[in-house]
Amino acid sequence: TIGRRSIETSDQALSSDSILCQHVHLARISEDIAIQFAMDDPTVNLTITDGKVTYGIKHHEEAIADLRHRNAQTPALLLSSHVTNLFLHEIALHSQSNVDDFKAPFTEETFRAQVSQVVLGPNHVDALIECQTACLCVLETFVTIDFEVLFVLPVMFCKSCIFPIKTESRIFGYDPGRFLCARSNHFTSLAVRVIYAVIVLMKLFISATTPGEISNVIKAEDLRLDEYLSQLEQSFQAIRTR
Repeated sequence: TIGRRSIETSDQALSSDSILCQHVHLARISEDIAIQFAMDDPTVNLTITDGKVTYGIKHHEEAIADLRHRNAQTPALLLSSHVTNLFLHEIALHSQSNVDDFKAPFTEETFRAQVSQVVLGPNHVDALIECQTACLCVLETFVTIDFEVLFVLPVMFCKSCIFPIKTESRIFGYDPGRFLCARSNHFTSLAVRVIYAVIVLMKLFISATTPGEISNVIKAEDLRLDEYLSQLEQSFQAIRTR
């Protein structure tokens, strides 16, 4: 951290040095969130009521806010900060550990089984609202990025990764596999980030349209799900055919 801050604030630093340091900082925050919330450990069942989670959310919220205050507001940094913020607050939708939440096939029935309808206090309400805001910010930032900028994003957004798509994976009539950003079943890292936000938005939509306490906090019409799915389909189609 000291080394990163030194490079970022040095009189000899280039503007690109500061941007690189902030990308590293966001990656470190995401790594800390994954470890602290045991995202990859199915034996650990953490929820928004755990003091460890509440403390972690407040701590990382401050770190993200500080970074946003200092950053260069580049499209890549904005997208990264919104994705990190979503990763931080998505635990508000967990009734149990989320290891299996993002495994294909994605179906409406699977999502409904995963989403709890109980609101667990003021911290849960705040996290749900921030989760919604982060989802919308990720998608809005992506669909408004100029294509010329999109194709020159840092390499961390362009690394190919395997993301198997099942043809039977359909939610609300949409197949997440249609949002391909590359040929075959290889998603770029950028597409994975966007689809992560789409899946969380769908989970929010299900919560908002299912009778229960969360539907009193999240309103389906505020999610603009159909609008964003349509815009994303157009954007990825344009990218794929370019």
